[in-house]
Amino acid sequence: MLTTLDSILTALNVHGTAEQDRQATPLALDWIPQATTEQLTLLFEQIAQLASDQQLNESVLTAVLRALTRANVDERQQPFAALVSPMVRAYQQLPATSPARHLFLSRLAQQGDAESLQAFAELIAVDPPPQPEAIIEAFAPLWQQEKLDYSQLFPRLLDALAHPAAATVVLDFTNFLHAKGRVVEHPAKQRSQQLLELFSRLIERLEGFEEASAQHGVKDLGDAQQVTESIGLAIALCYALSLMKESEAMGRFYRMMDLSHRRLRVEAATALSRLQEKAGTETLVELAAEPSVRLTVLAYAAELGLLDAIDAQHRSQVARAEAELINQLSEPRFYGHPPTACELMDSRQLSWPGFDEAVDCYLFRFTYVLPAGEIANVGIAGPLAHTFAADLTELAIPDAYAAFAGWQAEHEEIRELQIDPTNMQQSVEVEKLRRRMADEAFADIKPQFIGVFFGERCLVASAAWQGASGWIVASGHDHLWVTRGNSTRPIQAELAFSIFKGQRLLRSFNREFEEA
Repeated sequence: MLTTLDSILTALNVHGTAEQDRQATPLALDWIPQATTEQLTLLFEQIAQLASDQQLNESVLTAVLRALTRANVDERQQPFAALVSPMVRAYQQLPATSPARHLFLSRLAQQGDAESLQAFAELIAVDPPPQPEAIIEAFAPLWQQEKLDYSQLFPRLLDALAHPAAATVVLDFTNFLHAKGRVVEHPAKQRSQQLLELFSRLIERLEGFEEASAQHGVKDLGDAQQVTESIGLAIALCYALSLMKESEAMGRFYRMMDLSHRRLRVEAATALSRLQEKAGTETLVELAAEPSVRLTVLAYAAELGLLDAIDAQHRSQVARAEAELINQLSEPRFYGHPPTACELMDSRQLSWPGFDEAVDCYLFRFTYVLPAGEIANVGIAGPLAHTFAADLTELAIPDAYAAFAGWQAEHEEIRELQIDPTNMQQSVEVEKLRRRMADEAFADIKPQFIGVFFGERCLVASAAWQGASGWIVASGHDHLWVTRGNSTRPIQAELAFSIFKGQRLLRSFNREFEEA
């Protein structure tokens, strides 16, 4: 009869069945917290062997290791130190491209004892994951624990500065420890000369990139990625050297402040201000006018006691809200850079889904002027910072608020149901709502899905009305009509349902919502 360990080991083999893969996660979650040291050691040894033979199922490995990071290993029952060596061996056998490899590091960091921290520092120093996001996840437990013996990490961890993917995270961590007072001396203080040399090389690289891009533009995505990595490391180095009060870095700070990249200028200006340089303080205050870096500027200004020196209009709640939205728009998942223009459309205080108290809400219209033409849309800040791919510029202001409120709302009694043609009761319900919409002069009605809103069921369907195409959201006693709008960025059925949900929620808790 197979044991749980046998079942997990079978699933870890690439030749395991789909059913074994599916069962691996619940098996691991139940078994790992109760497994003995000997059993866990065998598990790690088998992982190492399967990896060496290139027979390892990476998806199952990920499930098993995530279960391991959730488990609380009882030191009274089984000293975790005995597991460190087999975990290290398994890590070393896994390929650098493994999507699960970094979870071994995360578990070592989570445990936090001397042996685990020493092993963590050694692996990061000599063989860190090549993916920055994997390194960030590996370090996450270290940021969260306040009482660790950091002497077990340093100075060995600083040898990771030789690895570009790890260097930024390592420096960010050391800066955090010093800024939060968890260590008296900056952990990288003894490496200041190395940091100064690295900082110089980075500034030269960034200066060269700015000069080349000004003449020829950015032509190579690989170069762009390298510059992005250089910017992150330059910021971390700048902060580290300023925390150390390294006067030798002064000239480098001025050179960095002369670059056009706004965030780099903010960091350099802040570093100079920490060193009592007037030019740094003046530049930092001026940069509050730039929405893309405003929140960072205000945070540094508060730290340095400079908030009163910043123009009141750039410290206002509206200015902060604008900056919050622009920061979101600059993320890769949205537009990747700040808009050409952004202006306030409306602001009001609303009771908002998920908040106990009323929230200040701000709607902005933003515009991007691109080589292919102009793109305009509406975004929100306050309860959330967000925009949609669909064009909301033709919506009435209350409907725009409703779109965001309905999209953000989460409740077990709010959901979408796919229409099942074999469900006779559902078919009758859909047909009844469809006929009612036909009686209201809607044409070409095509049901999409059923929306459920606190027990009330409604039909979401595409339709035509008065020569326009759009969406109808019909309940038993009323309906909402939403046009598709912009033909290149139309409103989709799910967003129409979000407007319906948002209207109901905002009307319920805000008197005279549409008239406000």
